[in-house]
Amino acid sequence: MSEQRAVPMLSFEDVAAAVDWLRGAFGFEERGERYADPDGRVTHAEVELGGALVMLGWPGPDYRGPRRHA
Repeated sequence: MSEQRAVPMLSFEDVAAAVDWLRGAFGFEERGERYADPDGRVTHAEVELGGALVMLGWPGPDYRGPRRHA
């Protein structure tokens, strides 16, 4: 039987800042390449720690996070 695994995906309004924070705070390593929209905003990145992959993504222009509800 082949090994199965789940890869979590977390959304951040600022993916680039999230990558930097995860690297500094927990020692994650960035893997692969970053994807950006035409405005230069990072919309997808991947980080890894101890063989565990986490995908990071931008939720899009319609997302209204807690900062915008205040």
